[in-house]
This record gives sequence, C-alpha cells and structure tokens, in this order.
Amino acid sequence: TNVFSVCRASQSLWAYFGNKLEQHNDWHKQSTYKTEQCHELKFDPKYNNLSGYINKVNSRHHQVMLNSAEILGNLEVVAVAKEGKEVYTDIVEIWKHKNDKIWGVQFHPENHDYTDELCPKIIDQLLNNE
Repeated sequence: TNVFSVCRASQSLWAYFGNKLEQHNDWHKQSTYKTEQCHELKFDPKYNNLSGYINKVNSRHHQVMLNSAEILGNLEVVAVAKEGKEVYTDIVEIWKHKNDKIWGVQFHPENHDYTDELCPKIIDQLLNNE
C-alpha cells in the first residue's frame, strides 16, 4: 500500500513515528493565498532527481515538522525549507519511510497554480522513487 500524506496528515504521521513538531511557526514565510509558491526546497543530495518536479512550494501552516540529529520511526528527511540563500535545515518539507512507500509533504501540491499538469507527476515521482 502506498501512502501520500499532505500537510496536517503529514505532521500527524511525523509525530506518530516519534518525531517532534514545533507548535507555532512565526519565522517561516507563509503564502498569502493558497496557490502562491513562496519558498524553495533544499533536497538531500540522494533525492536531487526530484528537484526537477518540485522547485517552489506553497506554505500555509503554523506548525513545522522539526528535523533533528536523530529521526525516529525509520523515517528520513528528503527536503527542507529554503528561502533565498537561507536554508532552514530544521524545517522538514518532505519525508519518507525508509522501508515502506509512505511519504509526507508539508505543502499542498493540489493547490499549485499548475496543479493539472504537475500534481500527479509529483505524487508519482515521490511514490515511485527508490
């Protein structure tokens, strides 16, 4: 079974596997409308192949999934938030389970301006990426 979780569902799974959330996010740029792509992603080098599908994302959340030295629950961080030259290594934007096809994204791919074309490609690339 494949699982693709978005925003709050992604946060819930992140916490379910034992990882931490920061309750109030007042330092990370937020979209002013749901389709605004307000920041970039910085991918772990082994997932750079995904950067061609997802460059900028929307951000409409007040909680963040916190990256740490020890990620629990057999999860790994795929991408963190990037705003200009500032890389927020502590803010997880995409994660995956190491053994199962379970992925989480903090942003809403269904709300991108180019949803009809790219959203299915993003989901397909994530779920089929080894």
